[in-house]
Amino acid sequence: MPQLYIPPRNSRRWTGVYPGNFRGVIWKTFNVDLDRQEGKVTLARRLTVVADTTDTNTDTLGRVSAFVRADADCTDRFWALVDSGALYKVDSSPTGTWAVDALDSSPTDARDMAVFENDTTGDTGRKQLFVTTATDIAVLNDTGGRVWDGSWWTSTQSQAALTASAYHPIEYFPFRRIMLVGDGHLVHTVSRLTDTSNDTVTNSRLVLPSNLRVNHIFTTTNRAWMVCSNTTGVGNGKVVEWDGFSETFNNIHDAYSATPITGVNFRETPIILNHKGMILEFTGQGFSPMYRQ
Repeated sequence: MPQLYIPPRNSRRWTGVYPGNFRGVIWKTFNVDLDRQEGKVTLARRLTVVADTTDTNTDTLGRVSAFVRADADCTDRFWALVDSGALYKVDSSPTGTWAVDALDSSPTDARDMAVFENDTTGDTGRKQLFVTTATDIAVLNDTGGRVWDGSWWTSTQSQAALTASAYHPIEYFPFRRIMLVGDGHLVHTVSRLTDTSNDTVTNSRLVLPSNLRVNHIFTTTNRAWMVCSNTTGVGNGKVVEWDGFSETFNNIHDAYSATPITGVNFRETPIILNHKGMILEFTGQGFSPMYRQ
């Protein structure tokens, strides 16, 4: 019996309407969704413009590198971190008017941000917003109310300044109730065991090989994953796996390129994107290029 390939091997394009589910290669697409209904190609959900650089009012955001939602300034709102290092915020709906955060000591050289899910001892019931800067960590709502502590890391916690030449990713690890801060080849932690406990800072909780630099941190249920580039120019970058409890990291996995860019938790499976455009999937033993048939 002759074999029929859909799409045809010579064109590699979908043509016509075919009932049922088929195996094939999608060569080029626009506004399609392959995940919402497994086995079907559907239209992607419509996007809504929140703000763009053609606006002339206060909601001109520029390029946003991170969004979070928190009530750290006593109002439940969305926050945006833009390329300039400034923080923007909007009162309730993200389609409202965005404005630069103007509270005293608000960071102007922000690198990354994360929300501490625990209540604070000074303002029970609200969350804290942690923002890494060039050499420090600023915290909103450390002592309650609409107050920034702009030098929380170096002054309040009396820690050495973060490495100025490094990017400082930050991520909250709910399973262990700790905040993870990347600082070159070091990972610092901030923990609070109960809602009424004071913060406990552990400088250099993890010391990674000196040729690695932490670019991004994400978590699955019971693991934290540090995505690291190789700064020597020889060898590949790595993905460091840690359970948040062990004295040192649990494993180091190859990233198939010198500079892995980012990673996400997809249904409790870590997925990595490296600078070669390869998508790597965690297999349980390490990362392998993702293939779907």
